[in-house]
Amino acid sequence: MFQHAPSEKLNLTGLEHVVVLTAKGEKVAFRHYGILLKKSGSKVPRVVLEELGPRFDLELRRNRSAAPDVAREAARVPKQQAASAKLGKNLERNAMGDTVGRVHMQAQSLDQLQVAPPMPPHAARARLSRLVLMQTRKVKGLKRSRDAGEGDAAKRARGAGDESP
Repeated sequence: MFQHAPSEKLNLTGLEHVVVLTAKGEKVAFRHYGILLKKSGSKVPRVVLEELGPRFDLELRRNRSAAPDVAREAARVPKQQAASAKLGKNLERNAMGDTVGRVHMQAQSLDQLQVAPPMPPHAARARLSRLVLMQTRKVKGLKRSRDAGEGDAAKRARGAGDESP
C-alpha cells in the first residue's frame, strides 16, 4: 500500500537513523535504530543497526468504520485550503514540495537564431592585452611603495639631508 520504488544505489554515509514499522496480525511494532558503519573487507562498509528507542507495540482494538456522515465530514477539505492547493496552469509540486513550472515554447531553428558575429582574432588579442594590463595595474597598486616600508625616523633622516638651505 505505501511501498516506494526500490533503490538500486544508496549513500550509506548520508543515513543516520532508521525507523521500522512492522505490521503482524493486529499488532504494529515501532522500532528506531541508529546506523553504525563498520569496516569490512570490501569497499562498501558493513552496516550495523543499534536500537536507540523509543520502542513500542501498538495493538488494534477497534476496527469499525465511522458512520458515513462522520467519515465525509472528517475527509472534507475547507474551500479556502482547496483553492490555495491549485497552483495554476503548468505548475506542480515535486516530491520535496517545491513548486516546479513548465515553459512551453515553439520549436526554434538554429539557422534563424541571431547571434553576435565572431570577434576577429586581432580584436580578441587587443581585448585580452587590455584585460592583462588592467590586472597588472591593480597588482602594482597593491604593492608597497619603497617609502612605505621604512619607518618615520628613516624618512625624517633622509628628508633632513635632502633639504637645501
